[in-house]
Amino acid sequence: MNRLRMRLKNNKGFTLAELLITVLILLMVSTVVAAGMPSAVNALGKVVDAAHAESLFATTYTALRDELSTAIPNRTITASGKSITYTDSDGIVSKIESKDDGIYITKPAAAESGNERLLISKVAATENLYMTFQDIKYSSGIVEITDLAVNNSKTGNTVNNLKKVMIRIVGYEAIKAA
Repeated sequence: MNRLRMRLKNNKGFTLAELLITVLILLMVSTVVAAGMPSAVNALGKVVDAAHAESLFATTYTALRDELSTAIPNRTITASGKSITYTDSDGIVSKIESKDDGIYITKPAAAESGNERLLISKVAATENLYMTFQDIKYSSGIVEITDLAVNNSKTGNTVNNLKKVMIRIVGYEAIKAA
């Protein structure tokens, strides 16, 4: 105990060996931390993509529901493969189609041949995520979408997908009852 008190009162500082050991320990700890950084960044990227995918699902579902809610069931609604064509309440024939880089909607302008745009903009989808689906069917007032997926354009992987999504055409029941 006496020896410890004398060392604490000593103003000489650390020995060279103590400093070298401290530097060596700090070097080993920083090496371990640096080696784990790529894994941590990768895990963070996956968590962020998953969170954005959930938001993108909700936004896409709302956009699809809003677009299809204007469809008039007693007019032509045809769905085959990756597209659905319908007539809205203004009499405009529109088409929703899944392509390799997103879901597109085409609404012909009065004097033009067509106006194709993404259903969900790249800004809303984030720069590397986009939506697709594998199949769309229509029957008795219900639109059924199979494999609605969020894909990552940088990695080429599917971030998340919903096997089946159902959207009811709002006016179908009223027309059926009339």
